[in-house]
Amino acid sequence: MGTINIAVPLTVNGWNFTPSSVIYWNGSALATNFVSATQVTARFSDSMFASLGTAQVTVVNQGPGGGTSNALAFAIVTNDPVTSLSSTALDFGNVKVGNSSSAQYVSFANYGPEYLSISSISTTGDFSTQSTCTSNLTYLTYNAACQLAIVFKPTATGLRTGSISISDNAIDSPQVIKLSGTGLAAPLATASVTVTTSAATITDQQTVNVSVSVAGGTGQATPTGTIDLSGGVYSAQQSLASGLATFGIPAGSLSSGTNTLTASYSGDATYGAANGTAAVTVSQIAVAIAAASPVSAGNSTTAPVTVAAGSSYTGTANLTCTLVSSPANAQSLPTCSLKSTSVALQPEGLGTAVLTVSTTAASTAALVRPPFWNLWGLGGGGTALAVLLMLGVPVRRRRWLAMLTLPLVVVAFGVVGCGGNGSQSTGSSGGSGVPATTAGVYTFKVTATDGSNTQITATANVAITVQ
Repeated sequence: MGTINIAVPLTVNGWNFTPSSVIYWNGSALATNFVSATQVTARFSDSMFASLGTAQVTVVNQGPGGGTSNALAFAIVTNDPVTSLSSTALDFGNVKVGNSSSAQYVSFANYGPEYLSISSISTTGDFSTQSTCTSNLTYLTYNAACQLAIVFKPTATGLRTGSISISDNAIDSPQVIKLSGTGLAAPLATASVTVTTSAATITDQQTVNVSVSVAGGTGQATPTGTIDLSGGVYSAQQSLASGLATFGIPAGSLSSGTNTLTASYSGDATYGAANGTAAVTVSQIAVAIAAASPVSAGNSTTAPVTVAAGSSYTGTANLTCTLVSSPANAQSLPTCSLKSTSVALQPEGLGTAVLTVSTTAASTAALVRPPFWNLWGLGGGGTALAVLLMLGVPVRRRRWLAMLTLPLVVVAFGVVGCGGNGSQSTGSSGGSGVPATTAGVYTFKVTATDGSNTQITATANVAITVQ
């Protein structure tokens, strides 16, 4: 606002003024000086010009016969820039942490006669500002305006506040815009939890090792945090190392029957909490099979089998083996057998057996054609015998035997045909082949069942690789 010389009086011209006439400024009486019936004056004060706008000026004649004059408008203006904001507060609502809101816009204008020079625009909090007020302008002329674009990007959850401060040469500098928004928790990535046990069935005298792996998606960070494993009376916590945690559950920690082991992943800054499970059965007997060496088609491989007894088991366990899975379209499937098909067990005792897996080699079944000269009896004993029989018959008996000649020849030739598979043959051969066992991984299961109570049973699997 420009400087006002309050020494200059407020002069009101009219008629019918009296010495008791009083000038009123926006309804407030001023100390009035009567000059004449056509003029009165009053003194200005600083408070009269505290704000820009228009003041109403009237004159009131006191006493009988007096009255109030018509009102005159007195404009209060300035020679300074006059700023105006289209909004002084913005609320961006809910935005997920790490995400950016849509931009909101504020117009900043100058309605004063003096140029508005903007020196700086600063922003605080989780907000950012871009504007045309400083990017391509050095000042705003009368009735000119520029735009501010504000974006909210929360860095934490909950209410987030900030402000924009505009510094310039106006008397109300700095102009302030209040900002607010609420940060919402961003959805976390999903992790997969895999629980692997060293054995599916154990006795109450055996420990079981548990491995827990936590993995993220392809290209995502390796999960960190902790794993809580619980089952039966067992409970423990381990920190992940390269996405893995291992546990050893002592004997007697799990209940008889099937126990569900639950691995609870704590989550981290990238991944949400997740769970995985595995089952371990505590039985009176348990079967374990050692790994077997790979085998080539036509050969066999073996794997030691151990049957363990719990603290209360006494009896005989019968053993069987079966093939439970094989590669797709496999041919000449391998077979299994057990050396020792039963084991006698005492409490906490062990029994052993050997699993043998046999495979098939490729082979061909040959068919042989007899040589041509065998058809004439040169290599056939049947024909030679027939000829000798004919030569040994006396002449006087040949007449009635002449009729036997043709049948004997036919029989002889038949014998030659039957003997055509002799080992001396050099004829061509051909036939159908037996395929080799298909390469791949085959799974065999060994089952131990109590000889008296079939409800007492345990199984174990072993993978056999055929090369």
